[in-house]
This record gives sequence, structure tokens and C-alpha cells, in this order.
Amino acid sequence: MNQQKPINAMEFREVVDKTEALLVENLLESAFEPMKDRDAAGRFIKIAPDVDKLWVLEIEGSISGTLSVNPVKEKNGVWFINNFCVAPYWRRGGLAKFMLSKCFEYLDERDCKAVVVMLHPELVAAENLFLGELEFSPIREEGSNGVYLATLK
Repeated sequence: MNQQKPINAMEFREVVDKTEALLVENLLESAFEPMKDRDAAGRFIKIAPDVDKLWVLEIEGSISGTLSVNPVKEKNGVWFINNFCVAPYWRRGGLAKFMLSKCFEYLDERDCKAVVVMLHPELVAAENLFLGELEFSPIREEGSNGVYLATLK
């Protein structure tokens, strides 16, 4: 990690408590919200009731990042990443890549064959990360909102 800001205590952990899951959803809807289009944002930040894993990145006692994964129904070995966000203060320091590496370790243990992520067009940094360094490739576009899905090569 090439984090410029000093980190004294960091933990990437699973959320198991439903109350904390609601807190995470509230954080995604407010302080973490990177999207200007509030209607579109609402479609991207809901934590699915059947989420397999929901993780938080906690830095110095505050939730500073979120990430969840679900297996895609009826698509054996395909997993979906959702609720992927790093708090604005901590962005551009390698924390997103750190969280994704932990997620990919989890998915490797489950014989994951492909990973799918849906990105809103306003999330340019996430798009650059997934399509660039992580070598995902676009697989389809949906409607006029410019949302597309990407899968690991």
C-alpha cells in the first residue's frame, strides 16, 4: 500500500451483526456516497438480504470501506462484487486493492471461476482499477444510464 495518510490501526473484517449491516448501508447512503445521481445511487448501494459476505475496513475505530460478495444464482462458480467503497479521506492510497485482494482470496477458496462487478459511470477511479490494473473486461452495457458489467479474464 502506498498510503500517504498514517494508519495506526486497521482491520478488514466480516460484518455478522444485522445492526452493523444497517449502519454500513447508512454509511453507503451518506458519507461514502460518491455518486451525484441519487436515484441511480439507490440501485447500487442496497445490501442484498442474501449477501454471502459483507466486509468492512475499519481504520482507527471507524468504518472506512465496505465490500460484499454473492454467488450469482444459477451460474456455478460466478460471484458478484457489490457495495465496494472506500471513504473519501482514504481514497487513492491502495486500500481498495487491499480489500479486493482479501476478497479474491476468499473467492479462490470457493473455486470461483469468474467475478462480476456492476459500476456506475460516475465511478471513474473504480472503473480504472477494474478495467486497468485488475484486468477485468466489459461484457455488456445496460440502457441509457451507461452502467456496464465486467468480468475477470
